[in-house]
Amino acid sequence: MIRSILYLLVLGFVGMMVLSVVFGLLAPLIGFAIKLVLIVVVGYFLLRIFSPKKANQVRDKLRRVK
Repeated sequence: MIRSILYLLVLGFVGMMVLSVVFGLLAPLIGFAIKLVLIVVVGYFLLRIFSPKKANQVRDKLRRVK
């Protein structure tokens, strides 16, 4: 009983350490990806407002890529 409790305690501690390292490394990458997506979305909407024809061309090119 005590051995299983100790095993779960150690396993939980190791899991928390691994998650803290993983999220510590991935947090800047996720933040950069979110900023990049926001810049692209704002740029597309500005393009949509000022040049709808060009925005349609961009959308058609992106649809062909998929």
